[in-house]
Amino acid sequence: MDIDKIRTEYDKLKSALVAAAPFVNSVLSRARVIISTSVPTAGLTGHGVIVINPEFWGKLSWGGKAFVIGHEAMHGAFRDLSRLGKRDRRAWNIVCDAVNNEMQKDLMKTPGDIEGFAVTLAGLGLEIDLKELQKMSKEEIYRILPEQAISSVSFSEDLGAGGGEGEVLQEGDPQIYDEGREREGESTDERWKDAVARGYDVQKSVGRVPASLKRIVDGLLRPQVPWHSIMRQAFRAGFGRTVVSSYRRPSRKHSDFPGIKRYALQRTWNLIDTSGSIGEKELMQELSEVYDQAGDRSVAVVCFDAQQYGVVEAKSRQEVITRVMASVKGGGGTVIAEALRTTLARMQYRDNVVILSDFDIYDLEEPETRQLLSAVAAKSGVAVLVSSHREVDIQGWRFIKTNPD
Repeated sequence: MDIDKIRTEYDKLKSALVAAAPFVNSVLSRARVIISTSVPTAGLTGHGVIVINPEFWGKLSWGGKAFVIGHEAMHGAFRDLSRLGKRDRRAWNIVCDAVNNEMQKDLMKTPGDIEGFAVTLAGLGLEIDLKELQKMSKEEIYRILPEQAISSVSFSEDLGAGGGEGEVLQEGDPQIYDEGREREGESTDERWKDAVARGYDVQKSVGRVPASLKRIVDGLLRPQVPWHSIMRQAFRAGFGRTVVSSYRRPSRKHSDFPGIKRYALQRTWNLIDTSGSIGEKELMQELSEVYDQAGDRSVAVVCFDAQQYGVVEAKSRQEVITRVMASVKGGGGTVIAEALRTTLARMQYRDNVVILSDFDIYDLEEPETRQLLSAVAAKSGVAVLVSSHREVDIQGWRFIKTNPD
């Protein structure tokens, strides 16, 4: 293995990508890259390290080298392994490969030595028009991936590959990696999110932005609801009320006077409509909003359609991906009273509450539902209705209209 030759080639590739595919260059510049025989071709380890087999590398054309290294960088930047959850690893890898490769085809020409084994959307065997398939998220495609595609598609097992030791080509961003592996915690996801956003902005400056890349950035990475502004306003509005007096706990100094009780803003409750009237775009938008909130505080999610599906808590954005997204259920009719009762019983005083729905809710006008909505709003620090369709006006609740398209 001539490591010096590989280093020289790698540096030249990075220089070429600055002009040819700035998005790929941006995300690749943050990654840790090593040369090792621990993988047969190329892979992303479970610790977020890109591994390249030197023999495989030596057989690739210049275009092939650029495509492969960019492919692995996208796996890391889009957090494909973190989003695996309880899904079948092989099936999820196939889907991620296909979507990432389609995006790369728009960013750089697919070289001939890659075309033979690169997984594509057209090669998945789905009976869906390719243009429609290109609009779908990885999660959506995974749900409809046929069993025969999992067994028939040939690919290298590169998502969550083993091995993390070898000759280092690139150390990686020290704010992302520590001691040869990605740091744990949501700050790493935030750094990758920043790399994707920066790469997207640079890609826009050269005028070539694939629609698939735009959808990812405008979806998961750029939520429509300005949660930071909303929560700051809520803190200002509720600050004076976080200390209340109560005769249930008399003052220790003067028993004839009420004592005080202090409340802290703890979490945000999200009631997510997963009924049959909610399409994939609307559902992904709802989850995007929850993901954005989780950067500031813990969140609790209650999915509901004709029933409510319990409470799922997430203390970080990483847990929104691994716990919340993996537990979404629904598809039936839409009633909200049961979800409101659960929230009212379990929330703490001054918690924030958000309802994400199209508000085609059967029992919305029922007296019991209205009473529950009023009680939840009164107990909350801030109460927000986020609608993808109908406009509603409910006292005590702030209304926001989104456009999932």
